[in-house]
Amino acid sequence: AMNRPGGKLALFWLEYLASLKENQSSEWTGLPEPVKVLFREVSQGHSDDSRLARLVLVSQLHYLFFLDREFGMEVFIPLLDWSRDTTCAAQCWQGFLGWGQWKTSFLQLILPLYQQTLPHLSEFAPLATDAFARDVATIAVFGSENTCADSWLYRCMEALNTGLLRELDKK
Repeated sequence: AMNRPGGKLALFWLEYLASLKENQSSEWTGLPEPVKVLFREVSQGHSDDSRLARLVLVSQLHYLFFLDREFGMEVFIPLLDWSRDTTCAAQCWQGFLGWGQWKTSFLQLILPLYQQTLPHLSEFAPLATDAFARDVATIAVFGSENTCADSWLYRCMEALNTGLLRELDKK
């Protein structure tokens, strides 16, 4: 994704924002409006370039959330929501699991989306499934006490174990 035009463009915008933030650190109030317009278009686009740019941008959700929390909640978190668009969610989860990282600043917003992902784990490449399991483990240890209180962890482990057993049966 990162070597294709849409991915390269997304990386350019991320570098541009890093430079802009560095130069305006004391006056920073969030993403500039022209960038928001562009990112909204990319988040809703249907072209291959939009798809690849989305994948790269969601993989940097932690950084985008740092730059503009409200915009991240409005535009990027919904891209991981399977109930909105399964194709888009599958693509964005692949990017997020491949290069992204959860942060406590948005963990409560994506915990339900991790749960939505459980029935789709079999659609992922093994590396993405491993990354999902790693995320579940780190969230359970470092993320939130809510993961045990509402059975979130149990449901995740049950789904991961079922997938593992299915893989062992194939061998």
